[in-house]
Amino acid sequence: MENRLLGLSKRRWPLGGNQFFRLLSAYEMTRCAVEAANLTERLGMKKEEEALAGNAVLLSMSIVDRKENPVFPGGEAVLSALPAEGIISLAERYAECRDEALGTLFEVKKN
Repeated sequence: MENRLLGLSKRRWPLGGNQFFRLLSAYEMTRCAVEAANLTERLGMKKEEEALAGNAVLLSMSIVDRKENPVFPGGEAVLSALPAEGIISLAERYAECRDEALGTLFEVKKN
């Protein structure tokens, strides 16, 4: 119901099989940044690798099954399961879905 009030007509996008991207809230996106910094430090990653850690955390929070349960328990699991190129590619796909949703929101507000 909240998404209808915001004008968001779509909140999930299929990835294949039983997996979907779920649109994250602003609060969740802020948590991604904090968790990415923690993950970078915990794994001893270089500062330049923080973006990769951020994308891994983003994917761990946004990829869900049909019941909206996370597919990955955290960013470290994403880093372990996918190559860097796969993480970057999926993060770019998430950004496209997010932009589509935000474009819908801005269109609703214009009218």
